[in-house]
Amino acid sequence: MPGKEDYFLTFNKDEIFKNLIAVEGHFRNVKPGFESGDLACIVKHLADIEGHADEAISHSLIAEGKEVSAKYQQLRDMVREFRHKVQKGEITPEEGIKKTRELRAFFEKFNPSYDVSKCATCGNVEETLEKLKNILKKLSLIHI
Repeated sequence: MPGKEDYFLTFNKDEIFKNLIAVEGHFRNVKPGFESGDLACIVKHLADIEGHADEAISHSLIAEGKEVSAKYQQLRDMVREFRHKVQKGEITPEEGIKKTRELRAFFEKFNPSYDVSKCATCGNVEETLEKLKNILKKLSLIHI
């Protein structure tokens, strides 16, 4: 039977994962002409990720060791820096999506069971998006 540290670490992982997905979704729905205050919900999700990463630092130290604990510390610091930029309005929605994906990829490297990029149902999301961009370029519907 897993110990309490394992239980709480799993909770932290789930919350980090769900909030990363929510941040990307919110960035997708930001309207043109937005103001930094319009990103308050994104800031809330980033702060929640930061808090769960903080907790995961100590839970993982006991449950998984120093190396994983250091990864959560690094994740926390990356999220904090990103949150500050979002709060200052220094991030475009496109940059926000890209940065969120980078954070998720970092998290997934040491938590592979949370990697949804290779969904058997959807296929590789990154490859699908790239194919779609190329089609839209050819049709002159977007300029990337």
